[in-house]
Amino acid sequence: MQAQSEPVKLELVAMSGQMRNSQTTGDAMEWQEYFLLKNDMKFEKVQQRDGKEYRSTGTFEIVMINSDKHLRFTHDTKNEAYGNCTGDNIELLRYTSSNELTGSWSACDGPGLEYAFN
Repeated sequence: MQAQSEPVKLELVAMSGQMRNSQTTGDAMEWQEYFLLKNDMKFEKVQQRDGKEYRSTGTFEIVMINSDKHLRFTHDTKNEAYGNCTGDNIELLRYTSSNELTGSWSACDGPGLEYAFN
């Protein structure tokens, strides 16, 4: 039996609001969160906000949308660990470089979320 390698961590590193120059990083962000991406294309998302911890699990895949590479996360259940524009259980992050991604929630009044692999 082959040993499974460690999950890859994708961490929220910056957050911005609708106002210009409203970016925050690190402990100054409204909440902290990260994804653990596993070899079997499953993930776990952990978000710490307002003294509470929210967790979500599901599957992920790499998809191309309008020639942009994205990670698409399909959460097993609807919960408070994620936000999106579509009201379903899909969370979409677009690659901005090989190591950085940005969330799509800002397209509909959500915060701008930037992620990096650690």
